[in-house]
Amino acid sequence: MSEQNIVKQSLGTLLTSLCSEALAEESESNPSIVFYTKAPEGKTIAEQATTISLNSRAYTLFQDIVTRLRMDKRLRFILSEKELEQEVITSLFEGTEALQEGAFNVDALVNSLLNRLAEGGETWDIYLPIENLKLTNEEQISLAGGIFKSLTNGEKELLRDECMKIWNQAKWRVPQQAESGIQSLNEDFDEILTSSGLWYQIQVSGRQQAAKNQAIEAAVLAMDILSFFALLNGINPEVFASHFPHQGKRGIMKSIQIARGQRCGLDFESGIPFPYTLDSSQYRKLTKLKEFQQIQQISNSSNPNPVEQRFLLGVQQYAEATRLPSLSAKLVWYLSALETVLLNETERESRNIVKRRIGKMLDSTAAKRLDSLYDKRVKTVHYGYRNRIGEEFITEMDIQEARSLGYLGIILALRHSNNFTEISEFLGHIDSLPETTQS
Repeated sequence: MSEQNIVKQSLGTLLTSLCSEALAEESESNPSIVFYTKAPEGKTIAEQATTISLNSRAYTLFQDIVTRLRMDKRLRFILSEKELEQEVITSLFEGTEALQEGAFNVDALVNSLLNRLAEGGETWDIYLPIENLKLTNEEQISLAGGIFKSLTNGEKELLRDECMKIWNQAKWRVPQQAESGIQSLNEDFDEILTSSGLWYQIQVSGRQQAAKNQAIEAAVLAMDILSFFALLNGINPEVFASHFPHQGKRGIMKSIQIARGQRCGLDFESGIPFPYTLDSSQYRKLTKLKEFQQIQQISNSSNPNPVEQRFLLGVQQYAEATRLPSLSAKLVWYLSALETVLLNETERESRNIVKRRIGKMLDSTAAKRLDSLYDKRVKTVHYGYRNRIGEEFITEMDIQEARSLGYLGIILALRHSNNFTEISEFLGHIDSLPETTQS
């Protein structure tokens, strides 16, 4: 039996059980599933919804189906989780209705679901306004499949023309609202264009919400990378931690999303600003760094190998540490970023192994400093040690050391990562370095 037929058979079994359980007597204590009907002609969203209550077994079956479908990477990019859930709910209602009428056909139900899941994917041009990044019109940064860039006047007018075309073609609920509605949208559009000096632009495919999610994830990864490399220019990215997340600052969550000639999405949520101001001289210094070029190439790859994936995860973990509010959490995450890059998942003595590998790449002094930080992490994680009023346990100096060692450890590991695709081979190479290797 082919893999596709196995998937269909498994889905058929789960859907049959789900629909059967859904016909059980409803209870107010059971979870409610909401089904949004197809939007009627001329309306952007459905106004009415139908609900059905599921007992605990049916709800578990529903979650199992969604989880199983989420494991398909292709579907993960085409649909958001909410969109996927709604398609499964559509099948639930179709199946229960067919059972009540004595016309249940599991093969038809499965095929209908899979066909719907594959529909609706479009190519979107998504533009995310970014704060604080200051480059000249000629300079661009390509990261995570997208580009940080300034928009030319021609691009701004192109975006405006596309938006106006879509707004004019829209079917307004009340025709008389069209003029005022378009004027309001145009004012919002002008505010975005005038307040945003730089943009993150990316092209993605999928349904509207899934495409937006992909774009936001890419932009966050791109800014995580730039947060990680802030120390290269003598910038402490933790200074900007208070901006993360949702502190009323304009940022990447505000977006213009366009499927040319079809529809346009404008979002005005607060989001994450660029982590620091990067001027032209700092930009040139950054882009000349070999390790930045390596991470840049990895982030733009559609299929990074296991070693490359580890470095992306380590950089993201490090950037997350810069945004955490407490010194205890920062310490844990900075060391975790090092472990992400310098440990194999099968290795148990993480502390000693990371110390040894840092010693190989830096020196014994760095390994001793790392040992002291691990002592504090153990007490923080396992025994609840915290800073108290008038009594410091983890100091700013500790965090500075963890931040520096995390950065240097990942940078030096990058220098040894070329030509390795498997974690064990890469770490074996580091273990083979002579003890006297200096940075």
